[in-house]
Amino acid sequence: MPTQKVCLDCEQPIYGRSDKKFCDDNCRNNFHNQVKQAEDKTLRQINAILKRNRNILLRLSKGDAVEIPIQTLIEANFNFHFCTHTKSFNKQSWPIVYDMAYYAKSKETIAIQRVVSEKISSTDKLWNLYNP
Repeated sequence: MPTQKVCLDCEQPIYGRSDKKFCDDNCRNNFHNQVKQAEDKTLRQINAILKRNRNILLRLSKGDAVEIPIQTLIEANFNFHFCTHTKSFNKQSWPIVYDMAYYAKSKETIAIQRVVSEKISSTDKLWNLYNP
């Protein structure tokens, strides 16, 4: 005798089609909303780290190209493990957080530069990066 299938959300017995997974639309919606909520929580946490990193870079550079001690970023709780993308320029890999790029100039200093994308700027170059 086959075992009785139960709803994935409320765990009540399911009646009807053999491939049915939920007892009704409410359970189906609740189940998928909980799965989505868990996924969204992770994305919100990552985006919060990225926003904080961008704000730190923007605050320290004041929108200009600058060199600062790496210790300053560490003291500001900058998270070096997260960036939105990278761009190579003059054989240097620049991690980029939204529109703020940085790279280690030496073991003690970090160069910070704001980058402008062609999609949001009318400049001719795709990236406005230079090697300070």
